[in-house]
Parts: sequence; C-alpha cells; structure tokens
Amino acid sequence: MAFLATNAIKIQRSAAVTEELEVTENGTYTPSSGVDGFDSVTVNVSGGDPVWKPVTPINLGSGSFISSGNSLEIGRTDWPNYYAVALDLQTLAGKIIYIDNSDNNRNYWGLYTSLSTGQAITYPSTRELQSNGKLIFYANDFYRLAQYLVYDFTTSSQSQPAISAMNVTAPSA
Repeated sequence: MAFLATNAIKIQRSAAVTEELEVTENGTYTPSSGVDGFDSVTVNVSGGDPVWKPVTPINLGSGSFISSGNSLEIGRTDWPNYYAVALDLQTLAGKIIYIDNSDNNRNYWGLYTSLSTGQAITYPSTRELQSNGKLIFYANDFYRLAQYLVYDFTTSSQSQPAISAMNVTAPSA
C-alpha cells in the first residue's frame, strides 16, 4: 500500500489548445481537430428576417373618416360604411408600422394630436395611399408632433386592415 502512495502515477497537465473564431454568418461551429475549444469569439452577423408583430389598433368605429379638409370625423351616422382606426405613436416609437388594407376601397391616413373631431397636423399632410392600400410608416419622432396615426377605409365586410410593427435599430457607425 505504501508503494502505491509514494509511486503514484503523475499526470502532466498541459495548457488547453484553443483557437480564435470569427463568425460572419449564422451556423454551427466546432473547433478544429486537435483543438480543445475557442479562446476568443467575434460575432458579426447582421440581417436575418425581420420580426413583424401584430398591432391592435384603437377602433374609432363606423362613420369615422378623414374628410377632404384633413379634418377627423368620428361616429357620423350619415357615413356608415366609413371606418377608421388609430395607432398610438408613443407606444410605437422607434418601430416601422405596416398597414395592409389592399382588400378595401378607401385608403387615407393622417397624423392627429387627439382622437376627437378636428384638423390633422400640417406635416405630413393627410395622404391617400397610392400603393394598393399598403402603408409603411416609421414612427420615430412624429409622436412629438402628433399622438395618433389615423387610418380610414371603406369595406362592406367591416374587416379592419392588417397592421403590424417591427423594432428598428439604427446601424452603428
């Protein structure tokens, strides 16, 4: 027993063999043969699919629309086939908003300081959508000028347009 204690096998420990790794695209990376692992890892992967998340708008109901003078009209009984929804720009600041209303006929939008009958702010002025009922809007600093983006439409089915938003991060210099 004493022989084993005094003449124990000595195990030499050597430093781990590592290599640096620079990642430029998504994937699975394993160390090279004879390498124990990675010492320094640099990741620079950009792009990928954006993540669009549905947005539930504020429903202004039937009889709500943007009139020819950029005035917001809410709940008028003489225009029952007009509908409007609003988006709170403060909660959507820094996001890209996408509205797809291609199934409906009328497609106007404007920026408003309140959700009561009244005028749109002057910049940008209320616009009719020219791109098949689709709107892409970057809600950056507009919430300082206006609280709401109002979108009106007409439809026989009363279906609301599909609205989604995506976070945006400015690229670093």
